[in-house]
Amino acid sequence: MVVVNQRFNCLTLKQRINLNEIKSFLVYNYEIPFSTRLAKQFFWPLYRYQVAVTGFNTHNLNVFEFVMLQFLSAENYSIETLKKLTGMEADLIDFLQQRLHHKGFLDENYYVTESGKAHIEYSNSTEAEPAFFYVYADPFTGALLPYIEPIEHEQQISTDIINAGKQFIGFTVKTSLGKESAANNKKIWTFQFPEGRITAPSDHALSNVIRKVENEQLKEHIGSGGASIRLCSSNPDKVYLAVHFVLQNGNSSKWLITEGFSGDISALFAESLEKLTKEDQQEIRESRNTLINKMLNIPEKEAKTLTPEQQKKLQPYYIYPEIYKKLKEVEKINAEYLSSISSSDKQRERNERVQKYIINLYEVLEWAFYHSAGSAPCVTSIVNDIKNLSPAEIKNRALAVAEYLHLHIDENDKKLFAVKYGSIAGCLKGQPQLIPLLVLHLLYAEHTSGNNFHTLLKKEPEIITRFAWFKKKRDPAKHGESIALTEQERSDAYNICYTTLEVLFPGSERKERQKDPVLVHDTEILSDTERARLNRYAQAEKAAEERLGFAVQRRLPNELYTDIIKIEKAFAEVSQSDYDISVLNNFYNLFDALFCYINADLPVAEPFITAKTSLEKAERTGFRVHADVTTLEAVNSERLELALKNKKISLQTSFLCFLFKAPDELLRQVSADCDQLVTAINDLAEFRGHGDFINVTEEESRKMQAQIPVFRELMYRFIHCIFSRNLL
Repeated sequence: MVVVNQRFNCLTLKQRINLNEIKSFLVYNYEIPFSTRLAKQFFWPLYRYQVAVTGFNTHNLNVFEFVMLQFLSAENYSIETLKKLTGMEADLIDFLQQRLHHKGFLDENYYVTESGKAHIEYSNSTEAEPAFFYVYADPFTGALLPYIEPIEHEQQISTDIINAGKQFIGFTVKTSLGKESAANNKKIWTFQFPEGRITAPSDHALSNVIRKVENEQLKEHIGSGGASIRLCSSNPDKVYLAVHFVLQNGNSSKWLITEGFSGDISALFAESLEKLTKEDQQEIRESRNTLINKMLNIPEKEAKTLTPEQQKKLQPYYIYPEIYKKLKEVEKINAEYLSSISSSDKQRERNERVQKYIINLYEVLEWAFYHSAGSAPCVTSIVNDIKNLSPAEIKNRALAVAEYLHLHIDENDKKLFAVKYGSIAGCLKGQPQLIPLLVLHLLYAEHTSGNNFHTLLKKEPEIITRFAWFKKKRDPAKHGESIALTEQERSDAYNICYTTLEVLFPGSERKERQKDPVLVHDTEILSDTERARLNRYAQAEKAAEERLGFAVQRRLPNELYTDIIKIEKAFAEVSQSDYDISVLNNFYNLFDALFCYINADLPVAEPFITAKTSLEKAERTGFRVHADVTTLEAVNSERLELALKNKKISLQTSFLCFLFKAPDELLRQVSADCDQLVTAINDLAEFRGHGDFINVTEEESRKMQAQIPVFRELMYRFIHCIFSRNLL
């Protein structure tokens, strides 16, 4: 057992965490098995119990191996004799002998070793000696981790632990030679243990750990008859386990937490986030803010590798690290593309550039559609709707939408749309694929109109054919094959990629240039401006996280959280009230999605619905209903009846259905927190009638801007209100 020495430099940490009570600090080296946007270590508090396991097979011999060992212990039989005695085939006998030799039970001549004899004696004894392990419990919930660790394998810090100030644990890891290195200095924030003690785990809970454990080494050790497990003591030790808080590439909305013993993700720790102290939660928020700023800032050295024109072109996409990285590579290749070719080596280099060029453009499209899907309201419900469909059924549904939209698709390309549900669902988890995402957008287009994807289809009616061509070029390039690419094809591929970006992220380039009027010829000024803009983006994420809290954020669907970030970004980008009124689209989508989520779980008491009856119910249950809610009053019953069947139509219909379906008591609770909800939704729907918000008068713009802070406060109040009533 490794002894951990402790010394203290100040009282700050000791006042909050009594380090004298801590038995061990555990740090395991592992790789995170997915691409991370950023990661940071924290010490997570755990209770550690020692358990005894009996029925434990330390050498993991199956019945055939054990029988073979017993026969060979009696006499060194030949294979022919063993065939007669055991009824086994010669190949199996030879295999078993090799296995026993590998485990040290037989020597090179297949004679039984002392270890083999000891194992036979041990197995034949009436009393089996127990083996000792550690199990760990989360102090916030009392739940046992699905992990069991042999005592001798526990990875304790084998060096001095110091108080590094505030709530950090600092330590220097010594090398195998006992030397210290500055490169090995660690400083990890340490979460506070909750007050009180948890109840010791039951025998049933301990047995479940054995059954659920993912430790392959343990699985090998426990024989087919299973094992029994018991607590050695009901008094646990306090220990700390180093875990990583991770933001996955393509997903900045929620922290993922490793289980600490490996890089796998722990759902158990995520459930306990909201139970951390406010100081601990604040440290997590500040850590992300700092790391995101560090990651998103574009170094001047990197900026200088691009021409002013390229910098200007890439500027709107700095906030999408995956897209920016690929575009930068495309621009570098594009600049070299027309260089003269004079030798086979140069030709080979050009072929490699062509491959990288197509691959990067294709991946830009994948990430563009990934982010587009993430910002689409109710996309999760659309994915769930196809959960039980076969690839052929998904294809037919997507093609039906394409036909309705008058899209041209070559007959040979239609087979591409036969995608699996799992492929589409996987795309939303940060593993984007162009064709499944394209299918998802088509399915989404069936329920909506006037969104960015519709605009793309109108602007490029042959877009699906172009994407199919892209895939035919990308696939062989991905496998290292040379591909032919004419100058026209190169130019078309480049243009369709940027066209897609500009349409899916509308006006981003224009608006960012208006807000950040930089001299693109001055690389240093551009870098500074971008750094400021990206800091505002990080501020938006921080503000959303602070207003929502961990508990709400954890349960909030990603597409809703994306809209909240866009809303907060609009506030971070202005000093006073000069808001970008296009953010009203995000409010509209967010509230629409929220009501759709709630409505899906509310029963329908009666089928007949009108706008009048819903508004009368709203007024009766405490909402302020003014005389000028004409936009809501104008919704016809046919559309409302469709909405009652969970058809997505508009914010007006989803809101009126919410009023109609919700019990009176629930509406009274909501109105107590959000009595202006009816008026606000009416105004929001009325504003949305202006579409792109380009042709509004100055007076209309001022009215809209004045309401934006009102919508923001109402949004947070309503989210917390429905969360507290388990409607989210």
